[in-house]
Amino acid sequence: MAHLGTPPCYVLSATGRTIARTPTARALPAAEASRQLASALRVAPEASPYGQWFLHLPGAVEVPPRMLHEIAEVFAQYRQGSLRREAAAQAPARELLALAEAERSAAAPLPAALRACGLPERGPYTVMVMATGAEESTEADALREVLRHLADHRFVTARLAGGAGRRR
Repeated sequence: MAHLGTPPCYVLSATGRTIARTPTARALPAAEASRQLASALRVAPEASPYGQWFLHLPGAVEVPPRMLHEIAEVFAQYRQGSLRREAAAQAPARELLALAEAERSAAAPLPAALRACGLPERGPYTVMVMATGAEESTEADALREVLRHLADHRFVTARLAGGAGRRR
């Protein structure tokens, strides 16, 4: 994109959250970004509706379509790596939830499980439980995306037996 100058460019989530932007791109509020998604290029079409990323170049920037698709492909590869890391983080989160639901005598390893999830050993914590109708649920992706909009809040996700997703 060097020959294009440094046009503003954004990678946006399906809810308008700015995932990344070029230095020349101004901060874009989520509501405004959401309105721009109709003219943005999907980065990873196989993602769930709430897990989708979009490449957005505002204004009349003349970019060859092939170049846009190549840039989107780079972001798609990054997105796939991000999804793999999120899936790997599920094991410690499931262990944490199992410990949290266990009898009090099993609570001794709880601080280590919290650390493994990147959470502080001491609360307060907010626990959210969501019932879904499917094993692979877009509802869980939607809730995860909502939580990502909350600045300075850490969370973990896991699927419990019976199909419920829980956040801490």
